[in-house]
Amino acid sequence: SGYILTHQLVAVLWAERFGVALPDDPRALVQRLAALLLAEQRAAPPAFSDLYAERVALTLAYAAPGRDDVAGWSEVIMQAQQPDGRWVDDRPSQLSYDGQTLPARHEWTHTSGFAVLALALDLNGAGAPPPASR
Repeated sequence: SGYILTHQLVAVLWAERFGVALPDDPRALVQRLAALLLAEQRAAPPAFSDLYAERVALTLAYAAPGRDDVAGWSEVIMQAQQPDGRWVDDRPSQLSYDGQTLPARHEWTHTSGFAVLALALDLNGAGAPPPASR
């Protein structure tokens, strides 16, 4: 979950891009991880953070969220923009994996990059259209 999940997705994408052999089909892994990411983002509170921006950007790029989801997520991101144009998350995260927990700080460049990517993907129509009414 969290950063571990987003980084697993990126690692599979890089492995596929550079021809690294994986034990499972890379496309199937990407689909599975993207589905988990989508479920996690839908369950997340609407509070901006570095992880929120990262998860929204990757969800828009590799999952198929509904446009209603996307509109709400983008609004959270837009409201978090600083007067100087940056997105900042000064709160350290606790990253836990394989029995270890480490603090992590997030540079504004990382947070801003994912915020801009998420908004750009939204503006370019990422996400599934709403279901047709019956």
